[in-house]
Amino acid sequence: HWRGKRAWEKFKAEQEAKGEPLNVAAFLPPPVPDEQNFLMTPLLAPLFDCRFDPVLQTNVWRNPQAVERLRGLVPDQGGVSIGSYRKAKRSDLAAWQAVYQTNGHYPKLSPPQSPTADALLALTRFDAELAELRGASQRPYAQFNGRPEDALNIPLQVYAVMKTLTRILTLHALAELQFQRSDDALADVLTSYRLADSLQKQPTLMALLVRLALMDLTVQAVWEGLIDHQWSEPQLIRLQAKLGSFDLLRDYLYSMRGERAYGSALLERLPPFQSLWSRSVLGGFYYQNQLALSRLYPELAVPLVDAERHYLNLSLLDRYSQKTQGQRAGYHPYTIFAKMLIPALSSAPKRVGAAQVTIDQAVVACALERYRLAKGQYPETLDALTPPFLDKVPPDLMDGKPMRYRREADGTYVLYSVGLNGKDDGGIRRSLKDEVVTPTWETRYGLQPRT
Repeated sequence: HWRGKRAWEKFKAEQEAKGEPLNVAAFLPPPVPDEQNFLMTPLLAPLFDCRFDPVLQTNVWRNPQAVERLRGLVPDQGGVSIGSYRKAKRSDLAAWQAVYQTNGHYPKLSPPQSPTADALLALTRFDAELAELRGASQRPYAQFNGRPEDALNIPLQVYAVMKTLTRILTLHALAELQFQRSDDALADVLTSYRLADSLQKQPTLMALLVRLALMDLTVQAVWEGLIDHQWSEPQLIRLQAKLGSFDLLRDYLYSMRGERAYGSALLERLPPFQSLWSRSVLGGFYYQNQLALSRLYPELAVPLVDAERHYLNLSLLDRYSQKTQGQRAGYHPYTIFAKMLIPALSSAPKRVGAAQVTIDQAVVACALERYRLAKGQYPETLDALTPPFLDKVPPDLMDGKPMRYRREADGTYVLYSVGLNGKDDGGIRRSLKDEVVTPTWETRYGLQPRT
């Protein structure tokens, strides 16, 4: 008990001397007025009006009916999903039309119209919610307000609702694009990204991973608008500015620092450690687990990412994966909780790196489309974009070299990253067995437009 407490307090003192606080309050932004906060719009506010009940070990909402309504906003969708830019797959609005025609929760016409018209008609079910979100997205702030103890218990329902709303906004944007209404589609896309923004200052690994999922959904609409040449020059400028504002490597480092503080605080709230008896008998076990958990982040996770150079160290990533796998083997009472986090910590840098590559390529693709609008064709090299279409071409963060690009004979282009294996395969995605598989969006951006 004495040894564990001494080791933990020494570690805390060393970290705080380096300017690395281990308390949750240090990572929470100052509260902002509700009327200036996107998340406090009437539609979303009930989600955050809750308190953690230590007896029931769950969150209790003041308005559970409003929360339940949000959770059930979208009825069964029949297994239909939005398309996949990674597989160069468009969204199938005919499949969505079939879902809406057979589901009694949506407005419909008989006989059915075109897939796009029927999808837009069905989505009028959410007109009030989408209009409110679009209006509230203009507020200057988007963040969780609350006490440090509340921040430890952000309900999972919050993340589920955000994903649901992002799916609705993205699908609506896709239908608007096919209906030649790109202004409305852009409003949906920017509102969807605003939802993702609201998680930026919530420094936990869970919030970061949910944010990546929201951004991944939204970029499908950006991609389909690009390959169909639906975005105008002013719209491309706005998209490029928004996408260029994302720095996921820096956000990853912030989340890892915050996750360490949150993990330590959550350990202190576990019921086994609340009683005086547990503290006196299991104190050493408790302190040593706090220490092992807190050491994971600076020793393993942080060195993988160089936010200043916009670089993901793939050689360290391989060693990191091997080390974490080794730490999962065997059993030691001082590393029980640390081992629970290792799988998530192992995959997080890869997911962040892949998401940032997607964002970087979307920025370049917007600049390429602006060049095509001005010059009538895509450039021979990316250097032709700087300036006036791009201040700087982002490097491929997987190896630090320039983004790979080539213009094809048919007037399209290929824009790609070497990916996590660090090998330049010419823009073709390969399986672990080195077999050619479906090209991804991140390898082929300039598909032929629809006729």
